[in-house]
Amino acid sequence: MKAMKTFLLRLPESMSDEIDQIADETYCTKSQFIRQSITRNLDVCRYVEIPAIRAFYKQRIPNPNLH
Repeated sequence: MKAMKTFLLRLPESMSDEIDQIADETYCTKSQFIRQSITRNLDVCRYVEIPAIRAFYKQRIPNPNLH
């Protein structure tokens, strides 16, 4: 297993309760659930949001090499 870092994370109580419930329903620990959620969010950022942002700005920022 890869080395892991520990993070202190503050969450609203309602979110913590929901994490507890879903982790229990999916037979995983809270840490596993949070890691899976972060992994999914990183994938969305990496493969959907960042390419969309780049495409948006690429269309709007003039290319100095074109005259």
